[in-house]
Formats: sequence, C-alpha cells, structure tokens
Amino acid sequence: MPLHSPRFQPPLLAALLCALLPTPMVGAEVGREEGTALVIRSEVSGAGDARPARLVAVHVPQGEPPTPFLPPGPFTATWKGFIEVDLRDRFQFAFEGTGKMTLTVEGKTALEADSQVPESLVGKRVRLNKGANRFEATYYGPGDGDATARLLWASTEFPLEPIPATVLTHSPTEGALLDFETRHRGRNLFVEYRCIRCHRPSEERPLHEDWMGPSLAGIGGRLHPSWITSWIENPRAMRPDSSMPRVLPKENPAQTARDIAAYLATLADATQAAVIEAAEGQATLGAERFESLGCIACHTLAGESDSVEPPRISLGPVAAKWKPGALRDFLLKPNRHYPMIRMPDFRLSEGEANALAAFVLSQAPPRLAPDSEPVGDPEQGREALATLGCLACHDAPIENRATAPSLEAVFGSSSERGCLLDGASVDFSFSAEERADLQDFLASGPEALFRSDPVESAAHRLDHLRCNACHAIDGRGDVWPALRPPPERAEDSEAELELPEEGDAGQIVAIDQSRPSLTFAGEKLRPSALRAILRGECDPPPRPWLAARMPSFTEYAELLADGLARMHGFGPEDPPRETPDPELAEIGRKLVSQSEGFGCTSCHGVGDRPPQAVFETMGVNLMLSAERSRKDFLARWLLNPLRIDPRSKMPRYSIDNKKTPLVTLLDGDAPRQFEAICQYLLAGRDILPPEETAAIPPDTPKH
Repeated sequence: MPLHSPRFQPPLLAALLCALLPTPMVGAEVGREEGTALVIRSEVSGAGDARPARLVAVHVPQGEPPTPFLPPGPFTATWKGFIEVDLRDRFQFAFEGTGKMTLTVEGKTALEADSQVPESLVGKRVRLNKGANRFEATYYGPGDGDATARLLWASTEFPLEPIPATVLTHSPTEGALLDFETRHRGRNLFVEYRCIRCHRPSEERPLHEDWMGPSLAGIGGRLHPSWITSWIENPRAMRPDSSMPRVLPKENPAQTARDIAAYLATLADATQAAVIEAAEGQATLGAERFESLGCIACHTLAGESDSVEPPRISLGPVAAKWKPGALRDFLLKPNRHYPMIRMPDFRLSEGEANALAAFVLSQAPPRLAPDSEPVGDPEQGREALATLGCLACHDAPIENRATAPSLEAVFGSSSERGCLLDGASVDFSFSAEERADLQDFLASGPEALFRSDPVESAAHRLDHLRCNACHAIDGRGDVWPALRPPPERAEDSEAELELPEEGDAGQIVAIDQSRPSLTFAGEKLRPSALRAILRGECDPPPRPWLAARMPSFTEYAELLADGLARMHGFGPEDPPRETPDPELAEIGRKLVSQSEGFGCTSCHGVGDRPPQAVFETMGVNLMLSAERSRKDFLARWLLNPLRIDPRSKMPRYSIDNKKTPLVTLLDGDAPRQFEAICQYLLAGRDILPPEETAAIPPDTPKH
C-alpha cells in the first residue's frame, strides 16, 4: 500500500497514534506549578538568587550576569522539582553544553557529566515511576567562555531530546523561591511603572527597559478632552491595570485635570483623523474582522461580562475616547505615538481599519454631547503639565520643570516615604503586596536595573503582551477558542479549500485553523526567523492560510527572540547553516514526494509548487523549513511530530524510531531517511520540487 493512500492520511493515522503512544502532557498535582525552581549562586560574590524556570537549560554569554541580582562571572545553577511521567519506564539523561552537570532522581545519581569528557555526557538508565519523580540538577559553568547547559532524556519510547516543559513541575513554596521572589516582583514593578523615568541615576548608564510612555504630540486631534480629563483624574478607575499614576495637586484636582486636558486639546494637527465614511455594511464587515483576528481574546465589548484572568480590556469607552477617524488611524499603526504599546500591529488595510472602527464604535455607548465638555484653562494646564512630572514619561513641546530624587537617593531612603505612602502626590494606588515587593527591591540596591535578564524579561513580556490569548504554551490552552469556539464544519467540507483573500473577512475554511504552540518556540525557530516573525517582516508570511493573522510586536521582537532562545539554552545568534550533502539531499527529494516517498507534498508546498492534495490541514512550505527552523528540531519533528504537538495532523512514519514502512529508500532506516529529508530542506529557497508522476489538481491553493 503506498504511503500517500487515504489510509495513511494525517487525521486517521494521528488519531490512531495518539491513542497508542504516551504523550508528554502530564498534569501537575494540586499545589505544584509548571516548571522548576532555579537557584543560582555567584562564585565571584558568593551571593545567590532564585526564580522559577520553565526548563533545565541556561545560556549566559561570557561577561554577562547570570541574573540581574548577581555580578558577571562564574556561577553554579541548581534546578529542583519533579519530572512527571504517565507510565513507569527506564530513562537515560544526557548533558549538552559547556562545563559540568550532575543529576539526581529520587536521591540517586543519574548523571555526572563533564563537557571535556565525551563518555560522561550520557548517564546510565534509571527507572522513573508513574507520576512525580523528585530531581535535582546542578550545573557548574566554565571559568571562561559562554555558560551553556541543556538537560536531555531518552526512554524506550523515544531517543534523546531536551526535557520538555510539559513534564516539569515544582513546589511554589520552595524555600529559595520564597526568599527571592519579592525582590524579583519589585524589580518588575519598578520597570513596569517607569520609576526610572523620574528617578534618574546621577551618572548616565545603560538602563534595563528604560521606556517612555505615549507621546502627547498631536493628542488633541485624537482624543476627546472629556475623556482626557477623566483619565487624568483617576487612570486606575478607568483601567485597573494602568501603570499611570494620579499626579494631581490636593487643592482643586478636578480643575487641574480640566486645565491639562484643555491644553492638550490645543496639540492637534489640522490634517488629523478624517471622519470615517459610513459605508453600508461596514460595521458588519468589521464584526467579521473582529472575529477572525481574535480581538475577542484581549477585549470585551461594551456591557460584556468577563471570566478571563487577567481581565480583558473593555472597548466600551472607545466612542468617548477617540475622535472621528482617529480610531481608524490608531488601528492602522497602533505604535505610531507609543512604541512600547501592548496593542499589536495587524498590518490592516485602510478598508479593514475603517470597518473595524465602525463596528467597535457601533457597539459602544455614545459619547457626551459637545456642549458638556469640561471647561479648562490651557495656560494653567500647560504650567501644570510642566511641573507635575508628566513629562518624565510623555513627550510634549514644553520643558519638563519637575524634579525628583535621584535613583541613588531613592534606594538609600526610608521605604516609608515618597510614592509608597498612602496619599502620595504621585499616587500609583499600590496594593499592600506591591508596596512590600517594592520595599524589598529597594533594599537590594539599584545595580539590578543596569543588568538585563532576557529570560525573565521575555517570560514577563509573554504575559504582558497576552501571547497566551492566541497561542497555547506548556499545556495551557489559548484563551481565544474557549471564549468563542470556531463553528463546526460539515463532514464533507474538505472540498471547501479556498483561502481567505485580503479583506475578505469571516470566511470559513476547511483547512485547520489552529495556531502554533509557543512551548518549543525558542528551540524550534532560528532567532533571526523569530525576530522577523515578531517584526512582521517574514516574506512570505508564516501560515498564510490562517484566517487569524500574526501581528507584529516590533519593539519587543529583539527581547522576546533573545529570551526565548536562552530559555532553551541557546544563544541569540543563528546556528551555522550546513552545506547540503548532494547525495542524501536527492534521496530526501524522493522521500517527500507522492510518487516515491511519504507523500509530504500532499499538504506541503515546495517553492512555487502548491500542495497537491490538501485534506483538512496545510503544512508550511518546505522551501522555508530550514530557513526558519533549527535543523536538530526538524529532525526530531520528522521522527515523531505528535510527541511535540499532540494536536498535529502530521503522521508519524516510524513507530519504533528505527524503521519506516518505506523500505525502497535507505532500507527503511528511519533516522537516515529523516536526515536525508533534512539535507534536502537545507537547500532553502533553491529547493527543487520532487519529480511527481501524480497530476497536480487545478486551482489548488498556494501557500
């Protein structure tokens, strides 16, 4: 039977294999959390630090600190937690990297590895019982060079692979975590609330995430004065997660807010924000775009209840906030006036932005009548803006005359003063826990603000940007489908394969619409590819058959790409590209074909040639595989895609990881066959499609 016959189609084979094979997705017991407890100790200062870590992996370039609270130089890192397995089995553990690593499981030595002793890098087989197995891994970084470590494992069911985050748990009450978690939270708060913008260091030094707030240039042409007034009076009342403080004087604060709004109303460009044209059906088209882009995952409409944590942002005030046409202009380029905004850029056409704005405004309560706008004095507002400290974070065409204690003075002062006091002139409405966290951080000294930790920053930004709204990660499903599941398709809908055209919103397509998981993103993607995806610079774009659209997070791209790679123990630079082996590559070309191989070209395009017989799901164009993905990940994916992503429709062609049913090429040797496919993929944009004997159906969608 040929491998591309209907009995080998992905949905049927995937369902069979999912039922037969163990999966790494193991639920943690109550009281334990995902990931591990990581303790790092500096060999330079003797000081320690601790934080949760997704994986037993680390990458610290020479000359960089292992955490913001420790100096650069040699260090040791110890991970504690549990490895959770769903079946009792015998496992081997292995070390990749520089330096040394030891591992104990349930108190027994499982690995003693030294990167200078190759025979020590793989340990003896040890038994793991079903459920949680306590482990402790300690890494000793090298004296010179980059410190890199990855812990791998293998069982009777799978060859060596990095231990996935989906099987690692830890106790959140681990002593070391409790000792240090408050100062980590305090540092994040200090950065998030932009304390550094007012409290500058006495000597200029590079600062960690020294970001401005939104620019006030032209704000009068975008926002209504009444909304600006309400926002200035109490930002947290309008948005509970706002990082903007209340800075009004105690005497007549409401009038000061009106005065500032009156001055800001004068900062308008006469050419700004043309009125939205009310074309018939525009709001309906906008509703379809709102649905297909997944706006619901981050936003609620006016009057809509919310059960999501953290709460979504309500769009109820949009009519009160935005002037006619300004909302559309914002949707076209959300970061134009605020580079670090959380709102991503979907690269909308003007028609799409117009339609989305029309829909959102149609759902919002009407704004106040123009004659009910609050009255303020622009000159008084200009003076207040210059002296209250607003211009430390916001750009405006006036001089900032506010003063504040230096950074050194803040860290040397009593925690019972300043912004941490109830009723402070700069009122952030901190909770008691936030005050305690900030006090603990202030007691640790300011040096941590001059040191970066890409891993911790990336983890924080993944939450801040709500990436889990659209992407699953580490066993946590994405928010979007739970809020509004996609419509069910009829059994015979596989014939409905047309892709959504640009601007053709809401089209139901039979092609699987699930978005990729982020669990393996830092291990799977080459850093340059991840940066390009996050900047919206991929050509062609990733997964263009999805009705959802990957937006760009331009200002966060470098931080996220670097941090995600380091989470998996890799550096921020791309690994070298191999030169393909011509003989193996030619065999790989046959192996992906319909006529001689596994039928990969059924679902995957190759260069300009489209996929030949898509059934339910598409795959990425094989031309782009090695350009965007790491070769070692590709090899592991080919061996067992369902182990990496149980939702994948791609079949597994080697049940025992040794042989495949296709014995006519390389004698059915699975590792050699998959290596041949990898060698073929290394050709990248110079790849040659296989010589197919099967006809390519007309009108097959390209991707």
